[in-house]
Order: sequence, then C-alpha cells, then structure tokens
Amino acid sequence: MKYRYYILILLMQARVGFSQNVTSPYSILGIGDLETREFSRYSSAGHTGLAQRNPNGISLNNPASLTALPYKTIHFDVAMRGKVSHFQFPGEDTGTAASKDYVIKQVSLAFRLNKKTGISAGIRQYSAINYKYNYDKLFLDGNTTYTKSVEGNGGINQVFLSAGRTAGTHWSVGITASWLFGTLQRTTTYTGSSISLNLLQQEDNFLNAVKAEAGIQYYTGTARRWQHTAGATFSAATSLKGQLTSSYSENGTAITEVLAGGLQFKLPVTAGLAYTATWRGQLQLSIQANYAHWEKQKVNYKNAYTAPAAGFGAGVQYAFFKNVFQGKIERSFLSMGVHTSTSYIRINNQPLRDYAITAGGGFNPFPQISLYTGFEWGVKGQLAVNQVRENYMQFNLGITLKDIWMGTQKTGRFR
Repeated sequence: MKYRYYILILLMQARVGFSQNVTSPYSILGIGDLETREFSRYSSAGHTGLAQRNPNGISLNNPASLTALPYKTIHFDVAMRGKVSHFQFPGEDTGTAASKDYVIKQVSLAFRLNKKTGISAGIRQYSAINYKYNYDKLFLDGNTTYTKSVEGNGGINQVFLSAGRTAGTHWSVGITASWLFGTLQRTTTYTGSSISLNLLQQEDNFLNAVKAEAGIQYYTGTARRWQHTAGATFSAATSLKGQLTSSYSENGTAITEVLAGGLQFKLPVTAGLAYTATWRGQLQLSIQANYAHWEKQKVNYKNAYTAPAAGFGAGVQYAFFKNVFQGKIERSFLSMGVHTSTSYIRINNQPLRDYAITAGGGFNPFPQISLYTGFEWGVKGQLAVNQVRENYMQFNLGITLKDIWMGTQKTGRFR
C-alpha cells in the first residue's frame, strides 16, 4: 500500500511545480485553445474513446462507458501532457526556437456504485491561454518610440460529475454535469527608454457556466470472436458569463475598476459518434467523428470569428494478456492512430486545420497500477493562407491506481 501513497505525493508535487512557457499565437482568440480531446489511454489511438468499453481504462468523454468498470473497483487517474512546438510565421523562412510545456490536464476518480451504475468525478482543463508578443510604436511626434508588450494567461477549467447505468442487456446510458469556470488574463505593459514611461494594464475576465452532456453505448456480447460497440454523445448549448476587472498601475500607483457584464461567450451544441470492433478482447479497431455547432461570434482580432468545428479520428490498439489463477489479465498494450480537426476559429474566412498521427502504449507494473503514454506529431495552421504554422510534438503520460472499494465486504453493497 505504501508505494501507492508515495506516487500520490509525487503527483501532487508535479502539480505544484509544473512549467509552462509555450506561446500559442492562436490562444489569443476566443477563450483560447480548446482541450476537449482524450487524455486517457485512447489518446494514442487517434483520440477514439467514445465507443470504448475496456475495463482496464475508460473514456471520460462518454459517461455511458462507466458501466464497463470492473466490479467493486475504484480507478483514480491522473493524466499529464508535455508539448514541444515550433512556430513559423507567414513570409519568414525560419521558425522560432522550441517552446516547451508540461502540465497536469486531468484528475478523476471513478468506481461502480452497484451492479448497474458507475460514477466518476474530477477536474480537467477545458481551454488554455498562453501567448506573448511585443512591438515598438511611435508617439505622435514621429521620433520617440515606446514598447508595447502583451501577455495572456489562464483558461477555463471543468469540474464534472458523471453517472452511467446499464439499460437492458446491450445498452448503457450516461450523463455528465459540469461547472466551467476560470479567468482569462491579459497584461499589457508600456515602457520607454528615452522617456519616463512604465504603465501596466491588467484585464481579468472571470467566467463560469453550467454544462450537461448525455452519452449512450450499444454493445454486443463477448461470446463471439468479434464484439461491436457503437457510442454517441450530445451536449446542449450554453454560455460563459462573468465579470471583467481592469486595473492600471503607473510607477507603483494602482487603480482598479470593475466593469459589469464582462465577456459573454456562447458555447456550442456538440455531438459525437464512434464505432469500435474488438477481436477476442485483444485487437481493437476504432473510428470517431465529432461536430460542434458554434454560432458566429466576433473575437478580439481583425477578420476573426467563431464557426462550426469538426474532427475525425481512427485508431488501432492491441493488448497482450497473461494467465493467472483468476483468468486472463491485461499485461500491456500498443496503439496508434490518426486525427484531424478544424478549429472553432476562422481567420480571414479560412479554417484553422490540425493534422496529427499518434502512437503509444501502456503496461501494468503491479496489479493495482496501470501506466500509459501517447505521442502525437502534428501540424496546425497553413502558411499558404497566411496563417501561423505550428509544428508540434506532444506526449501524454497517465497513471491509474486501482483498488477494491472499502467497506463492500461488511455492507454487502454489491451482493
């Protein structure tokens, strides 16, 4: 038991000491870069988790999959992501130096409440903002210059509670209730070397919203060589609302002003559809499509607005088993896939596209611990349509701690 507590302590230390210095130019738009892909073991299989019913690792993107959890077992899962990016701007022959990022993306706890119901709760990142730029400008006299530096940080977090329940022999349904909250922070600094100028402006937009998502899965029995699973999700539109606070500071003197209303940002109606075919519990072939209907909204950039977004992924996973006295248990797995998506942002009437390939795997060093990792190589943006191009490599690292739900033997809760 002790080594599990040591791991928890290390994870908490990692959360406090994470580093983040990637500058994402596109996160200046809207509510930042959305983080709605998989952070589970299915991130390395093209982010195809909506139709997965694997007792060794569930997808929190479809609450209906919670009924596939092992009987009487708790899953505590932590997922982290690291990223290395190179940016190339239109009209330039060379790219920027490598930017790096490392952050915990998701923490969750899931378990079977009874024979028909599974539940989970946790927190994950919904969007992220991280940009910085500066440039020189002239005063009205045409001779004196000053420097304007703009930096953005923050994002939206998602606290969620999910429940899934079997409905008959081959159906499972679920629902996820979420509270979205966070701060979009923008700091602007004006400095001058030839004149006395040191002015700082900070804008904090505090936002929150309530969001609900429903999921369903249909699955065939495990007696045949091939098992088939279809999954779907749907969420209704909602709006982020909050309050804008603006503060100014010049040479140590600060003035704070609260502006009522703040940013109101409409979130989309979303839908997802997926299919997984499993051969003898070992080989899995999966495809998945997602769609988000964003209403047109202007964002804080010239000729930029929100528009419908879509994504498609396909992946394959192969698991290796070993025989024990209770039967067969998973020892390790390998996976790979492809994924493409269109962002919710349009720039100069052009979509912002993302293409990536994925690969990874995982293993169980102990019966109570599962480790998984996934690598992703991708390109975002097109120089041909005057967009900043990002070449990135990111990796997901996750750990799942498993144990028997305490008290089940005394209370007979699962009998």
